[in-house]
Amino acid sequence: MRIAADFVIEHASLVATCAGPAPRRGAAQGDITPIHDASIAAHQGVIVYVGPRDRLHASVQIRTNATRVDATGCTVVPGFVDPHTHVVFAGDRRHELQRRLAGASYADIPVDQAVTDGKLVTAPAWPAHAAWLAQFLVVLGTRVEA
Repeated sequence: MRIAADFVIEHASLVATCAGPAPRRGAAQGDITPIHDASIAAHQGVIVYVGPRDRLHASVQIRTNATRVDATGCTVVPGFVDPHTHVVFAGDRRHELQRRLAGASYADIPVDQAVTDGKLVTAPAWPAHAAWLAQFLVVLGTRVEA
């Protein structure tokens, strides 16, 4: 018997799945299982299938009125991924992500490693301290008074 689905993401070039024990912490956050040419199906808001596109119809009965999303050329990542950043952190933060994936907390990543190229200041963690803020204001040419 096949599982019903009322929502399908089809033809994803890649689905990056974190199948396995959850939640992931530390270095385990970097463990993904890539599925190429993949589909995802859900029924009433619950995911019922994640896997290769060519096996979808053997496992899932897609309803005729199902919402279908063509993800050709796209990568699908799990929800609850926090991809945001802040303007004051603009620039390259790969070093911070690598440390976070290795298990470091934001508190473990030094805030005193502010980097500037004369136009942009970035800092690897928040909250910023006085030295970082002073450098940021120098670059902006702004003065803040209490």
